[in-house]
Amino acid sequence: METNRFLEKYRQDSQILHPVHSVLNDPVILKDVNNLRNHLARLQGAPGKNGKFFDPTNEGPYPGEKQRERGFVPCKLSRLKEQQEDLQKKWEKHVQSRLDIGDKRPTRWPEHLEEERLKLAAKILVCEEEINHLQHHLEKAKEKQAKNRGSLLSGDPMFWGSGRLKDGQLCEIAGWKVEPDKDGLLCIQDETSPYSGLPVWKFKSQIVNPMHAEYRLRKREELKAAERESRNRREVKFPQPPVLNKNGLIEYPGYHNDTIKKLKTQDE
Repeated sequence: METNRFLEKYRQDSQILHPVHSVLNDPVILKDVNNLRNHLARLQGAPGKNGKFFDPTNEGPYPGEKQRERGFVPCKLSRLKEQQEDLQKKWEKHVQSRLDIGDKRPTRWPEHLEEERLKLAAKILVCEEEINHLQHHLEKAKEKQAKNRGSLLSGDPMFWGSGRLKDGQLCEIAGWKVEPDKDGLLCIQDETSPYSGLPVWKFKSQIVNPMHAEYRLRKREELKAAERESRNRREVKFPQPPVLNKNGLIEYPGYHNDTIKKLKTQDE
């Protein structure tokens, strides 16, 4: 019963497992492979580092620990298991002290050691649950990342700035065919593209760049709002692509004026 009581308490205290206050409620962390890997490293250690992770803010050992490789510190699970081993030694010392005075071998832990034993066991279980939880979300984030890489070929606007070369010359951008016009200027020449006929330089400076600038601006605004309102950051969607109207003018529906002023006239 006591173990279960400690388990529930530590689950509620967990910044990974707590349903409301979990760091995973932040979409920036939840969908970022590197962020999730860093959180995992703090819990179980970095790959190949024997239960340690790199902490640039920590150059010296924890109190009572031996000197170790500079910058690398034991992960949470390693520290808990080390504490568990130290506690086991205290128990063995207690048993031996009773045997030394002719008592029977004790089978029950002293009350103060028993509570510490139960707490440590619960903390280790919760830490392992946190690791499993993060690993699950890491796999999902990796799948999402792989899907995003594949979006290059499916025309995802976030990746429109990427293209393909042939014999040293750009022949495709955002999945659309590129060809030089009569003056040798590379243009999008593809009936499937809403920007067919648009010079590549203009596509980059007035279509691609404004989308990314607007995305960065919206993320900054969301970060400020989250800090002001003391809440987790919400996911910011990538802006809709600008529209090339029938008159050949580019429209930016829903974009901030700052984005349009800075980038619309670029290179004109």
